[in-house]
Amino acid sequence: MRVTTRSRYAIRALYALAIAGGDKNPVSLKKISEMESISMKYLERLFSNLIKAGIVNSIRGVYGGYVFNKPLNEVTLLDVVEVMDGNIKPVDCIDDEGCERAESCSINWIWFELKNIIENYLSKITFYDLVHKKKNLMGV
Repeated sequence: MRVTTRSRYAIRALYALAIAGGDKNPVSLKKISEMESISMKYLERLFSNLIKAGIVNSIRGVYGGYVFNKPLNEVTLLDVVEVMDGNIKPVDCIDDEGCERAESCSINWIWFELKNIIENYLSKITFYDLVHKKKNLMGV
């Protein structure tokens, strides 16, 4: 399975938001852009989707910016990937629309297991985990 640029950049942007204190105080897109070297225009598109999904909120005003809508330990990498790319689908034959033989295929269980493994792995990693793993690696 290939994670798209949209998912990777959204995860990087949310990680920057978390590191900058976006779980408590608004962080500007400009700051996130500087931290992760992602263009403002691209961030605007990503955050538009993240707002619609309820992952972040936008705060207007001079001291405005973006904040997490939920505690960091409730936002997983799977949440972000599904917002940006849709459901995890390592092969097209995961659903009936992708393959005419999906129901009779003798090995489709392999792809379903792979899908479950990926979803399970990504659902266990939260932004709280990412922030604290970085701090532990840095000895902070």
